[in-house]
Amino acid sequence: RRLDEAWNQYLFQQRNLLQAIKDRELWSKPATLLAERQQALQYSKGLLTQITSCYIHEKKSQLAEFKRTLDALDPRSVLKRGFVAVLDYDNGHLISQAASVFCGQHLRLKFADGEIVAQVSSVCKGDESNG
Repeated sequence: RRLDEAWNQYLFQQRNLLQAIKDRELWSKPATLLAERQQALQYSKGLLTQITSCYIHEKKSQLAEFKRTLDALDPRSVLKRGFVAVLDYDNGHLISQAASVFCGQHLRLKFADGEIVAQVSSVCKGDESNG
């Protein structure tokens, strides 16, 4: 008896559910539903296109700024602004302090448009001179 009651209640619920689905407007007017869905899709597409366009523009701006920064830090750009890179002639190491140079040492001076080989004839460290 319990099983019959449970079964009948289940069937009743399922019939009500099916009737609710059947009664929904979407089944009575599928063209309207389709038009609404297409309109929502077009709106989403437009929004996505706009957001994507803004995102790409922002990333292009960031990339341009990174490029400007890299160009400014590029050693060749520094040389083009009138600086010289001083290298040890024998090992090619960059020399950044007068204290690391000795008389008679050969140096390679790199300019933007070429390089010069020079020999140190004297070293002045601060107020001292060594000749």
